[in-house]
Amino acid sequence: MDSGTSRPARAQETAHSMGQQKRRLGPIPEAHIKRQKFQENPPTATMPAQVWQQIFQYLPPETLAQLVWVNHAFKDYLTNDEWDYSSRPLDGASQFMNPEHIWATSRSIYHPSLPKALAGCKELQMWGLIKGKNCCLCGSRQHVMVIWPFAVRLCVDCLGKQTQSVSMEPS
Repeated sequence: MDSGTSRPARAQETAHSMGQQKRRLGPIPEAHIKRQKFQENPPTATMPAQVWQQIFQYLPPETLAQLVWVNHAFKDYLTNDEWDYSSRPLDGASQFMNPEHIWATSRSIYHPSLPKALAGCKELQMWGLIKGKNCCLCGSRQHVMVIWPFAVRLCVDCLGKQTQSVSMEPS
C-alpha cells in the first residue's frame, strides 16, 4: 500500500476525522439474522396435507400455479389425481381433496366470469391455456392464440402445419 497504513486503519481515521465514531458490535439479535435454519422438518412436512389443501382452495389460481413449483409436496397436493379421495382417514382428520376441486373453487372465487374446464381438460390445463403465452408445440411467443375446440395454444406457423384445408364445394 502506498501510505503504509492498512485499509481498516485509514477507514477508522477517516471516520474519526469526520466526527463519526465506530460502534462496537455486540451479538446480533436473532430478528436480524437473514437466514434461519429450519428444524429437521420444514413447516410443509409438519402440517397435514389436508390442512394445506384447505388453505389452497382459498388462494387465487395465479398463486396456486406458483405453489406447484415450490416443492414436491405442494405439487402433489395440487396436481396428484392418484390418491384415494373416497376413504376417510382413521385419525378423524378431513379427507384429501381432489386437486380439481381446489382449482375449481379458487377459479370460482377469484374469476367467476371464467368458464368451467372444457370436457376432457383439467382446471390446471385450462388455467395454462388462459394465462399461458407460448405455443404448445414450438414455444414461440409470436402470434399465439388458443384454439378452444382443441384445447391447445398454437402460433400461426404451427397452426398452419397442423391443419388441413377442407373444401366444401361439391365436386
